[in-house]
Amino acid sequence: MVGYKFSKKDLKFIAEKKIPVENIQSQIAYFKNGFPPISLVAAATPGRGIECPSPEEINAYADTYEQALSDLQVIKFVPASGAASRMFKTLFEFVNEDGSASFDAQRHQAVHDFIRGLDKLALTSDLRTVMINRGRDLESMVSGKQYREIVEA
Repeated sequence: MVGYKFSKKDLKFIAEKKIPVENIQSQIAYFKNGFPPISLVAAATPGRGIECPSPEEINAYADTYEQALSDLQVIKFVPASGAASRMFKTLFEFVNEDGSASFDAQRHQAVHDFIRGLDKLALTSDLRTVMINRGRDLESMVSGKQYREIVEA
């Protein structure tokens, strides 16, 4: 399949991970062209596709993560569903386009809506914390229209 052109660095990384380039090309094509619809048999429920860890298991998982965190570089949120991927698709596209282009509320309608609705999102307090850790103030960034940095965060 002809598709995305990888750099030599990309190809080296892919080879180290032992992932066939065709698999990655196929995945990129899904993100560019969309995912085929799926035929669902039933809703996922606890015991039927959804595992519900006990409070003890949750604490053990959290402890394991916290212990490993110093050796990790957390770089990206990976949504657990296609719906979430589609929900953030336009934001990813905005972040990946040429950063020198000026923001256009009409052309970047989804980004505009995202910024306008920040106060309604569950992730906003986490975003505010990320910005504080970076020495930035979210509200000042919104009023200064520093949308690309906000969406990147």
